[in-house]
Amino acid sequence: MIFANNKYMIKSRPIIFVLSLIFLLGLAGLTNRGESWDEFLLHRYASRSLESYQTWVLEGDVRLTLDDLGGYGPAFVMFDELAFRILENLLPFHPTDVYHLINFAVYLVGLWAFYDISVRWLSNTAAIGSTLLFGTQPVFWGHAFMNSKDIPFLAFFLLSLALGFRMID
Repeated sequence: MIFANNKYMIKSRPIIFVLSLIFLLGLAGLTNRGESWDEFLLHRYASRSLESYQTWVLEGDVRLTLDDLGGYGPAFVMFDELAFRILENLLPFHPTDVYHLINFAVYLVGLWAFYDISVRWLSNTAAIGSTLLFGTQPVFWGHAFMNSKDIPFLAFFLLSLALGFRMID
């Protein structure tokens, strides 16, 4: 288990504090964000995922328009939709804000993975500082809430690298 080692747990306390702080800052501004132009379309597309794959198989053609985002693939947005169905009655937020919170939680997983990779080559203080710098970049910060394609890809790519390094160790 990752946290079975006391030395690792003591070393991880500062990054847990930083990620908690970032989470609280994100939570404070969660309801001040609007909906991006394609969010509704992506979630509608994810809810009809089987139907969207039929167009690929039957027609052999991928058409990308503002009404049909068939070229994107619904994988993460389907996860987003399932998590939303679980959380919608538990959280006192607007549905769009719940989606944004799920996306932001995945972003925090990516930040932890970035820290885990950084601490391999940097001191703990430098790894925390670089994670804090990376996590507060305006482009990433804004997209962490409403971009349900690029930020999860970034987070899961970093997570696969971090877990791959751990596996090799």
